[in-house]
Amino acid sequence: MKKILLPVALLLTTPILYAQHYYNDIVGTKKTNDLWKLYKQNAIISITTKSTESDGQPSEGFLLEQKINLQNKTIETTTGSAATGKSLLTSYFNEKDQLIKTVDKNDNSENSAVYTYDNDGKLISIETNSITKDTSFSLSEKHIWFYNSNGLPEKMLKIKNDNDTATIRINYDEKGNAGEEVDFAKGKQLERYYFYYNAKKQLTDIVRYNIRYKRMLPDYSFDYDDAGRLNEMTVYRVQSSGSDYLTWMYLYDERGLKLKEACVDKDRKLVGKIEYSYNGQ
Repeated sequence: MKKILLPVALLLTTPILYAQHYYNDIVGTKKTNDLWKLYKQNAIISITTKSTESDGQPSEGFLLEQKINLQNKTIETTTGSAATGKSLLTSYFNEKDQLIKTVDKNDNSENSAVYTYDNDGKLISIETNSITKDTSFSLSEKHIWFYNSNGLPEKMLKIKNDNDTATIRINYDEKGNAGEEVDFAKGKQLERYYFYYNAKKQLTDIVRYNIRYKRMLPDYSFDYDDAGRLNEMTVYRVQSSGSDYLTWMYLYDERGLKLKEACVDKDRKLVGKIEYSYNGQ
């Protein structure tokens, strides 16, 4: 269970939806900025967690804690498990409460990202660099975003190692929601993602065409509570034995801070859960 819950728990600071450029860059960065503002509003300086397995026993080696420095505008997130080892993610924010840099270090590698914005607060670029400790591998990647006349993101250039460029285009529906993400490289379409929304314009599903099953299948589904907070997130997995999925359910306190998250399988059987404790100034 600890291998499953740890990445999702990192939603404390980082979005992790695989291959979803629009969601990760635009939506995810905004969520991170909003979370920082929530911590700041409630003067939160540290967060500890308790993880348990489906049988109620503690998750062996599980570690997830945060230290928030409101004066220096940083969040230090320490994570670890018996399988993955320990890592430290430091997130830096500016005076406008915008994420401007992250540095993620573990025993084997270091990954960094730098975020830039225009004067209106729109995300302009993300530049990431990854390198192993023995310098045997390195990778750089730039995401450069362009906006339409309505101030909405319409295109992104993804440049790897300064010489391999892909283009991501965002198409909008009649209600002004981002309806499609289309990824191109070398003149060929690589992926097309479809975004669906409820009546409140909240994202409910991310879907794409599955080549193996020759039909549209969801990657992610989202549900919200009455306050507009993420209530459930379902992650679908296509395996050789067929489609499977896991659902994460969230519970918040009156401040909007996450108290608990539980992971259940498609039969609604508990896989494990995490409980959060907050300390203020």
